[in-house]
Amino acid sequence: MANWCSEDKEFYFEVSSGNIPGHTANNITAYNDDITTAIKTVGAYGAGTIYVWPTAATIDYLSSDSASDTHEITIIGLDSNYEKVVQVITLTGITPVAIDTPIMRVNHFLNDTSTATVGTIFLWDSPSGNGTEHTLGVPDVDSTVKASIDINIGGGTISDEHHMSTIFTVPANKTAYVVFGKATVSDAKSLELTFWVRKVGKVFLQSHHIDIKDNNYDYFFKLPGRLEEKSDIEVRATVDVGTAEVSAHYDIVAVDF
Repeated sequence: MANWCSEDKEFYFEVSSGNIPGHTANNITAYNDDITTAIKTVGAYGAGTIYVWPTAATIDYLSSDSASDTHEITIIGLDSNYEKVVQVITLTGITPVAIDTPIMRVNHFLNDTSTATVGTIFLWDSPSGNGTEHTLGVPDVDSTVKASIDINIGGGTISDEHHMSTIFTVPANKTAYVVFGKATVSDAKSLELTFWVRKVGKVFLQSHHIDIKDNNYDYFFKLPGRLEEKSDIEVRATVDVGTAEVSAHYDIVAVDF
């Protein structure tokens, strides 16, 4: 592990505090309780799923699997030009509601109210564009779910209240730097975890690879990984046998140019 000196701590504190113009802190946190021997994007909805990235601004509907969820949800995404779009949409329970502006990327998705969610919340891409492809608020095809707020805590009784995923896209007119990464795995399983980056119009490249067992992984990048504007990022994982819980986290500093 690289040393994290006091000067580094001071710099990151100032970035997180918003005291350095043009610098934005991004903390990406993910969790899955269903990582198996089939490789999966950590934070993708559905078992054994590699995230399917939209090619246009087609993420357009929000719904819950509980009729009790009728409060506001905040969506932080990117449009087809990779520009940031922030929307606050009021859930209508199991009846899907069209979001105000369809988006191409989801960078965060959270319950930023004083009312806890009851069910699983889905932000999804309706193939027809009219939100009919669902059953009681649950999208019929897992791969159409582009972000979800899940019931994971306390034995599956309490919501995470925000999107727990490694999916992130660098907005337009920003260069991003990965400064820290972390991973854990449960049940004494051997974990293979890979960090992938795709420049716009290119294929995904594996940028970081770890294998651990009976341990956690923390890494401070002495030379932060540089990511160009509009780059897509995801972390994928697999275990040697059975099923395990996997958590992954990375911190990014985005710099305006």
